[in-house]
Parts: sequence; structure tokens; C-alpha cells
Amino acid sequence: GLAVTNRPVGAYRQGLLVSHDEPETGPTVDEERDATNFSYVSWGAIARAMDLRVDTSAANDPRFR
Repeated sequence: GLAVTNRPVGAYRQGLLVSHDEPETGPTVDEERDATNFSYVSWGAIARAMDLRVDTSAANDPRFR
């Protein structure tokens, strides 16, 4: 799964994309533990790569549109 926000989150001043993968499998994975990974990516970096504008102003809240 994944989630994204354009709101400042800690050091991610232009937002954050978080992805979560399925449990890892294979001979080196501890069978007693569901090993999963989270990835944290700057939404600002993604927006720049896609030529998108990021607006983190307080008035830019889609819940109130």
C-alpha cells in the first residue's frame, strides 16, 4: 500500500510518500517474523521530477473544498 500527503511531515517539508510492501519471502527470512519494509520518499522530489507544483499553505486543504 501507499499514502501521500503534500503537508509538511518532519524533515519532509513538501510532503511525504510512504509505501509498504508485502512480507519478504525466501531462504534468508526468519519464518517467525513477517519482515516488511516501509519506504519514505520526499513528495517534493517526486513533484519536481513530474513537473508538478506543491502547495503546502494552510489554505490548501482539500478536505475543506
